[in-house]
Amino acid sequence: MVPGNTSTSPVRIVGIGSALGADQIGWLAANQLETTGFKERYPANLVEVSICRSPVLLTTQCTSEEVLILLDAYYSADPAGSVRLFTIEDLDTVHRPASSHALDIRQALDLYVALENHLPPLSIIGICVGRDASETNRQSTAAILESAFPALVKSIDAAIKLQQAGMDA
Repeated sequence: MVPGNTSTSPVRIVGIGSALGADQIGWLAANQLETTGFKERYPANLVEVSICRSPVLLTTQCTSEEVLILLDAYYSADPAGSVRLFTIEDLDTVHRPASSHALDIRQALDLYVALENHLPPLSIIGICVGRDASETNRQSTAAILESAFPALVKSIDAAIKLQQAGMDA
């Protein structure tokens, strides 16, 4: 359990992606959180981990009562395996997203607001999969995730602590 975490607001961690190429890293990250017992570090039923085949499905998978942490791939000059926290505004400026979704995360969040009138507490965590698709195709997505996983866990812990502290205030 993370010290100082006394709130019971549920947290949903969602790996966004597809079954193909670098876009699967969000799914793989969510699956690895499950298999490594990440949820057991927190009080029972506080953290749920799931996958999402497309950001548009977030509106059906999440509730406004949950803290929402999204995991997705991104392309960048950052080293492959880098983990970065994005704001909603960052999503407008991130070029060359690794996502193959018809509706991107920013558009899905706008849809969520249109349907629910507000966003739940939200963190967006990206895992760099390389500079572009050709670079990513030369690397194993599993190897990228293995490199990223310790920093990813720290980022998720920090996001949960920050969101829970904000809800307690």
